This record gives sequence, structure tokens and C-alpha cells, in this order.
Amino acid sequence: VDGYEELRSFARVDGNSTVSFLVFRAKGASEVSVAELTREVIEGLREEHPDVSITLVDDAVFYTEGNYEAAIDTLLEGALLAVIVVMLFLRNWRATLITAVALPLSAVPTFWLMDMLGFSLNLVSFLALTLATGILVDDAIVEIENIQRHIRMGKTPYRAAIDAADEIGLAVIATTFTIVAVFVPVSFMPGIPGQYFMQFGLTVAISVLFSLMVARLITPMMAAYFLRTKDAGGHEHGADGVVMRWYLWFVALSTSKAIGYRPRRRRGSQSLNGEVSSFSWRRAAAPFGSVVAAAIGVAWGIGIFGAFFSVPIDLLFVQLGFDPVSQYLVNPLSQYVDLKWQVGLFLVGVILSPIGQVSPHYYITVSVAAYAVFISVILLFGVPGSLFPPEDESRITASVELPPGSTLEDTDRTTEAMRLAVKDIDGVKSVLVVGGSTPLGERDIRRATFTIILDRNDNGLGRKFSDLMQKIPLIGPFLPEAPIKGRIRPQPEIEEEVFATLRAVPDVRSFKVGGPGGGSRPFSFDVFSASQEDLDLALEKIEAALLENETLLNPASEASLPRPEIQITPRAEEAARLGVTVQQIASVVRVATIGDVSAALGKLSIDNRLVPIRVQLDEASRDNLARIAALKVQTPVGPVPLSTVATIAVDDGPSVVERLNRERVATIGADIAAG
Repeated sequence: VDGYEELRSFARVDGNSTVSFLVFRAKGASEVSVAELTREVIEGLREEHPDVSITLVDDAVFYTEGNYEAAIDTLLEGALLAVIVVMLFLRNWRATLITAVALPLSAVPTFWLMDMLGFSLNLVSFLALTLATGILVDDAIVEIENIQRHIRMGKTPYRAAIDAADEIGLAVIATTFTIVAVFVPVSFMPGIPGQYFMQFGLTVAISVLFSLMVARLITPMMAAYFLRTKDAGGHEHGADGVVMRWYLWFVALSTSKAIGYRPRRRRGSQSLNGEVSSFSWRRAAAPFGSVVAAAIGVAWGIGIFGAFFSVPIDLLFVQLGFDPVSQYLVNPLSQYVDLKWQVGLFLVGVILSPIGQVSPHYYITVSVAAYAVFISVILLFGVPGSLFPPEDESRITASVELPPGSTLEDTDRTTEAMRLAVKDIDGVKSVLVVGGSTPLGERDIRRATFTIILDRNDNGLGRKFSDLMQKIPLIGPFLPEAPIKGRIRPQPEIEEEVFATLRAVPDVRSFKVGGPGGGSRPFSFDVFSASQEDLDLALEKIEAALLENETLLNPASEASLPRPEIQITPRAEEAARLGVTVQQIASVVRVATIGDVSAALGKLSIDNRLVPIRVQLDEASRDNLARIAALKVQTPVGPVPLSTVATIAVDDGPSVVERLNRERVATIGADIAAG
């Protein structure tokens, strides 16, 4: 019969049949360069073949390019904002210019050294440079501010630059090397984090070292010849500004022994002199305030513990062996005093306790700092942690598996119904369905891969600033919103709706693949066993246990489901008696199922092409056990039926057998709930 090859897979874009292909970069090649070259080649093919429509369905490099451009923009914006902040505080354009020079003089040599070390301009290296933007001008700010101070003392800019640089040289060097000591070990972390952050720590350290060289060599030189005596102070008549006066007031308040400190307006920042005012009732209020602060402070801590730990705090004290604490202190306070009243009374105690000299102000400073550390540690346990944060790639990839025994037509029909249900979800741009294969490229007519393309996300600076302004209490809802230039719905929210729709289809197993780090699912592990039966039983128990965990979504085994198949087992003794080999039986079976192409057969010539002739049974006979059993196998004494040398039966068998270290292996995974 002259016909087409048997269809084993299909691809559809928005319901239209298509021929899809992927382009991958070679090892060591640049993704951006490969993407640009691919676009040029495709454009050339369109011009050569105008009757063929070539459409770019998904561009994974768009996400990389977007992050690259966002990193560049963030780096430039950060540098500009750093210069503006320096200008606001120094209030001298000459000093600001000298400080701003430290940014390019530190960043450009960093690029050169990164190239020597084999680093590339990627998200990690740009993150390091963006983070270091503010650090790069720190040393220069310290240098220029100290030079200005010496100029205000009556020195010339040249002499002030020499004396000021010599005065704080050791402090600037120590500060820089402290930063280097913090970030360099990050580059040598073990495991997967170390691979990602190798360039991060070294890039920060290199840029900071170059900023130190600029601050020690370039900044004093420029200040000596560029600053002027008349504008070095930056403050009219040498008086402190509003910010400095408030700062000095706060410092004096936290270190004095009475609450009535009032700073005197003095010229210059040479003293913290103040006046002490007293209250007639301070000595009466101080003991009460101290007691209230201590008692309510304990209650406040209990309330916070109770809010962030599932185990009751009183039981925790009992388990630790402090039963009296639980019985006489924790239970009364936690049961009869509401958390908001605990917080309010605690603040009252903090205010009342230091009013007299019974409790000096610096005790308050230390107490508040201790409470801040304590609360920070408590809140730390409530912050979710992960290796990679959720990213918005404008793409969702899902694997779909139909029940055993499903045909390719069943897969096509089911996936089309699922596509129709998904395409109308807000934020979905197009849907690519590749049937007959898994996301990893394994062939299986019961499997399909969904690639759901989302609208481009609007993550510009205007949108981020508008969203931030909308969160301001009271006035936020009345502020104008920025114009929408793309999708504003977050991808995790779309994913939740997409997979809820896919899982609503009965008798279909679907789960997300890909994501941060390139893994199959956010939470997955492998299960090993020497027996397939034991492996299936273990997977069933593990899946049932994971279903009870509320932090995991859609736990499911990724092992292939058993499917019905025709199993042909050679009869070794009978085959040996008749002189039939296993290869002969396999050759007959191959003709009966997928067909066989023999070099001894002729080839059909079509348009100067030789098309091989495949010999196989028709589709109706391939499912007929009687016809298969009647197939003839050649023996030295003549042909015999296949059933003579082999047993033929229908049974369940695995679609794919996976082994690792000579053991059966299967993967079970789940998605992680938000938060």
C-alpha cells in the first residue's frame, strides 16, 4: 500500500497543525548572539520562501535580554541616584563631581578584570555591580568630606587633601577589606549556590578594591586641584542643617540621662551640649514604668511566639522543664491580655521608665536594640526560604499524561480540549502543544507537552513606582496609575488558574516542569528499588503522605504508568529443538508490529529519490492475537507458526524502564504552595 508513514507525534499552535523546531546554543556560546543570528537566518528563509509561514512561537532569550536590559537600567539608575543623594548632602557640585568620578573609574576596570577571569556579563555579575554601586562611592565620600572638614579649619585644598587622606587612610582601607572579607567567601560556597554565586562575590570584591584605589589615589588629587576654599563647607556660615540638628538631637537623646534634652543651635558640629529639663513626677513614674515595661515585655514576647509557632508557648516551656514559668506567668498573660494591649502597655512602660535618672536613656537604646534583635529572630522563622525566588518568564511548561492504552488520537483530542479551556485565561497569549513526547524528549503517544506563552510582563520603572505609590495608606488609592504597557497579572497567579483548569480534566495527570534552576519540579526526589512491585508500593505510600502536607501542591509520581501490551515470550526448549533463534522470532514480530525495512528489498524511485519499502501487517491485523500467532517462522525443517516457539498474551507493562546504578528508579515531585 502506498501511503504515509505512521503518525507518532503532532504539534499544534493555537489549534493549527504545524512543524515545530527548536534552536539550542552550543556549549560556551552566547544566548543573545545565537538568538540574533537565528532571527537573521529565519528572516532570510522567509524572503526565499514567501509561501511558507515561519512564526516565532517562544523566545527563551527574550527573558534573558529583558533581564540584561533591566540590569543595565538599574545600574545606571542606581549610579544616577547615588550621585543625586551625594549632591543633596554635600551641596557642592565640585565635591559631588569628584565623588561621582569614582563610579566609572571603579566599574570599568572591573569589567576588564572580569574578562581576564573568564566571567561574563550576566544577571549575577550585574546584580553584584548594582549592589556595589552605593559602596563604590562610600570611600570617596569619606575622603572628600574629611578634606572639606580640613578646609573649614583654614587649610588650603592642597594641604587639606594631604592631611585628610593621611588621617583616615587606615580606616578607609579597613572598611574596604571588611567588605571584601564578607563577599569573597560567597564565591566559594559549595554545591549549586556556589556555582551561581561564584561571579557574584568576586565581582563585588574586585569593584570595591578598585574603588579603594580611586579613593586613595584619585580623589585626594582631584580635591587638591579642583576644590575651592570658599565653597568647601557646603553650609552657609558653617551652621548645621536641619538634618544634622535632628541627628545630633537623637544622638544626645539616646546617650543622655534625662528625657528633657534640647540641643543648642551652635555653629559647627563640635559639641553635643544641651540643656536638661526635669519633670516633677518623673521619680514617681519611673519605677512604675520599669515594672510595666518588664512585665509587658515578657507578655509581648509570649504573644509573638504564640503567633509564629504552632506549638503553644506554655507547652514549650513545659517541654523545656520550666513548668512554674508556664503555670504562673505564661498562662495568665497569654490568656487574659490581648496581643495589641500587650504591645500598647509595653510602649507605655518604655516611655515611662526612663523619665527619671533611675533608668538612663542609654538603657532605653540598649533595650530597644535587644528587643529589635529578639523580634527579628522570631520573625525570621516566618519568612519562607528557597534557593531561587519565583521568576516571571512569561512562559509555563506543563507535562500531560493520559491513561494507559490511550492512542495518539486520544492524546490529540484531549489536549485540544485542554487547550480550549486554557486559552481564555487572562494573560495567556498562545498555546503550543507537542503530542507524542515528554518535555525531556522521550517518545510516548500518551504524553504531551504544553508550552503556554503569556503576554509580556510590564515590569518597567514607571509601573513599579506606580504600584509602590498605590500601597501608601490613605492617599494611595487616589494617586494616578501608570499606563499599562503589558501584563500586570503575576505569573504565579496565572499558573494557579492554569493548573486548576488542567487538573479538572478527568483521567489526566498534569504537572509543571522547568522553572528556577532548571529542575523538573520545585520539590522532587528519586526513589530506588530492585523490584518494580516494591517501587510502585513505595511511590504509592509516599504520594499519600505528601498529599497530607498543605505546603505541597499536586504531589504525583513522574514514573511512567503501566500500559497494556502484547507480550511475546520465546519458548526456549521448543525453539532450540526446532533450531529457531531469538533473532528470528524478533524479526517476525517486528514485521507484525512496527514493520521492517530490508536492504534486500527494492526501493521506490520518486523524483530522483529512493524511498525504502517498509513491510508490515495492516493496522487491523496488528491487534489480532490469532493473526500474530499464525505468523510463520522459518526453521530448518520448514515454516512453523509463531505460537509454536513463543507464548503470546496481553498484559500490562511499563512504558519506560529507568535504572540508575542497576536499580529501578522513579521520581516523585510536587509544587510548593505560595508563601
